Amino acid sequence: MRNFRLSVLFRKTKGISISIAVLFGIFFCAGIVLAGFGISPPFVKNFHLSPGSHYEQEIVFSRADAKGDSKVEVTIADAPEIEKWISIDKGMSFLLPDGQKQTPMKVLIDVPKDAKFANYQGKIRVKVLPAGGTGGGEAVSIVLGGEISVNLTVTPEQFYDFIVKLFGITEVEQGRPVKVLISIENKGNVAAAPTNVHLDIYDQYMRLITSGDDTNLELVPSFETKDIFAKFSAKLAIGYYWGDIKIFKGDELMQSGKIYFGVVERKNLWSRFTRLKPVWQIAIGSGVLIFFAGLILLVRLKRKRAKERYKTW
Repeated sequence: MRNFRLSVLFRKTKGISISIAVLFGIFFCAGIVLAGFGISPPFVKNFHLSPGSHYEQEIVFSRADAKGDSKVEVTIADAPEIEKWISIDKGMSFLLPDGQKQTPMKVLIDVPKDAKFANYQGKIRVKVLPAGGTGGGEAVSIVLGGEISVNLTVTPEQFYDFIVKLFGITEVEQGRPVKVLISIENKGNVAAAPTNVHLDIYDQYMRLITSGDDTNLELVPSFETKDIFAKFSAKLAIGYYWGDIKIFKGDELMQSGKIYFGVVERKNLWSRFTRLKPVWQIAIGSGVLIFFAGLILLVRLKRKRAKERYKTW
């Protein structure tokens, strides 16, 4: 009988223990989520750097609990050869603003012109703490952080590669060329651009009106993202058209798609001015006033000097 009672008591206490453990686990996990801090991606790597090149990579910090400002402190570690190559766009200490769950940071790499061809590694250590310090009294401060691995290779080999991030056709004025806007991200260590942009223009009934190619595009510097334009001469009447765009890298078709665009009446200088943002209108207007005021003063000064010379005669 005694053994039976002990067995029942053990089962009850075991059940209570399991329940307490489950509850503790729930609260513990909840604490991790509230205090969670993420780094994405947790690395900076490039295996195609050349001496003298500049490279940037964006790192995004994420906070599960974004209440209050937090201070980020960044240090370069275990990278004696490349420590001076690395800098942070925001500085080595900056704030994560109150309410902002995601904050980007750019890691800037500047390779010296005399850098040796080799692989270089290191770490960027990140520490996050309340902006007011470690606090005291009843306040409990949680210091978060992590590491960003750095893996860089300086090579003598030329690496040619880019991606097309977006493309489209800007509004066309009657009589002016059709411009295809292309956003290029150069991932190589040499300047690059599409080798050819082909454009077929159709009317609204999908009848082909004209075709053209632009093979002379502006080059995008290595490891940079830039908007460039492909230009096509086309005599189009006012109205709406379809542009079928094909973007090539050598024989490889990088991107293609149909864009609906309009041709509008050609604008004069005043209409262009009125379409500008107010800040630009004020700046241009002020510049024009200063120019004419200076011109008037200059004319008056010349006349005064001429009168003085005449009196001396």
